[in-house]
Amino acid sequence: MYDTVTVALDGTDYAERALPVAARVAEQFAARLVVTSVVLHEASDERRAVLESAVARHGIDAQIELVDGIGLPALRLAQLIERRPGDTLVCMASHSRGRISQVALGSMTIDLIHELNGPVLLVGPASEEGDLAGGADIASLIVPVDGSALSASIVPTAIAWARTLSVPVHLVSVVVPMPIEYGEPDTDGDGSFYRTTMGGIADSLLAQGIEATWGIVYDFDPAAAIVAVAADRPHSIVVMSTHGRGGLASAVLGSTMREVVHAAPCPVLVLHPVDPDQAQ
Repeated sequence: MYDTVTVALDGTDYAERALPVAARVAEQFAARLVVTSVVLHEASDERRAVLESAVARHGIDAQIELVDGIGLPALRLAQLIERRPGDTLVCMASHSRGRISQVALGSMTIDLIHELNGPVLLVGPASEEGDLAGGADIASLIVPVDGSALSASIVPTAIAWARTLSVPVHLVSVVVPMPIEYGEPDTDGDGSFYRTTMGGIADSLLAQGIEATWGIVYDFDPAAAIVAVAADRPHSIVVMSTHGRGGLASAVLGSTMREVVHAAPCPVLVLHPVDPDQAQ
């Protein structure tokens, strides 16, 4: 599926957290691992030495690739990846500052997600060191859906991963309980809509030989609900698109994605649809 897994490092210890995860994913996909860094020419020797040290420290076999830092770093990196033959998966650590702002991911991360035509695997600050970074295989995929075409745009990617890795897919929809005038919140809400939507997707996956389950979670905090599902499924990754409509407004799911990356105990595979306007 992937010929290359590229892990983007900047020479910091925080960014290096993505290195063992990328190495494990590259091994599962039987892909080569490339450590890529955007750096100014005058600092390239120093950066290469730092990256070589990181690779050696983790006992990883990887090619080191430096990209001239003149211009927009995300654009330069995206152009390099798009010119590379075969399919490339990018893996990188997200920044831990903030909670729902773009700073929570880092400006380069946001820019790169939008520049690339494929998904980016993000290792957030809460991603457990002992999970994929400790050598565990990916055991399942958690796919949040909200019934919209945009949220469903991640499903083909999930299918490709599930087939290649021979892992099950768990679909999850978060329904915000609708308040009623008196008494307890109404937890039925649009549940029938989500059951129909997820049941249809699950049936499609099963017809393709992919094990699939689904569940509805009623919660006022969609991100916390998704993170809780991930915590209950060790060695999983969350697979989601960057926007959604329907049950969750686009702005809410955008912030939900950032919060999930920030708090999830596992990596998050994020896809920005190439032409979201046509997916409405």
